[in-house]
Amino acid sequence: MNGWLHFVATSAALGVAMEMGAAAGRLWAYTPPRNVIGNVVAMVGLVFGTLAWLTRGSPALQVLCGAAIGIAYEAANFAWLHAWTFPGGRCLFLRGRTQLTLGIGAAWGVYPVLTNLAVSRW
Repeated sequence: MNGWLHFVATSAALGVAMEMGAAAGRLWAYTPPRNVIGNVVAMVGLVFGTLAWLTRGSPALQVLCGAAIGIAYEAANFAWLHAWTFPGGRCLFLRGRTQLTLGIGAAWGVYPVLTNLAVSRW
């Protein structure tokens, strides 16, 4: 059986890969750039890794909880965190705060599922 720390480390590793892809595609930018470290360690690693560990075996619950947390996190970023921005107020086909909050936030729901898939393979 894989322990909690394995889930946290796996989720953080997935976060690093996602951030590298996002940086290459210029999908969003951190202000200042060092904020990416806190995001990958605290949010992706600790929060979503813990969520993946707590909800293992229930992909639907993982997606729902991950999306709810993601939407709240994106909303908090627009409201007061201001840790990252979306160039031109868009990301891919999403435009404006509402679409970005809901669309990107909902996408966070895949982290716990991917984490569980990765942990089961490693």
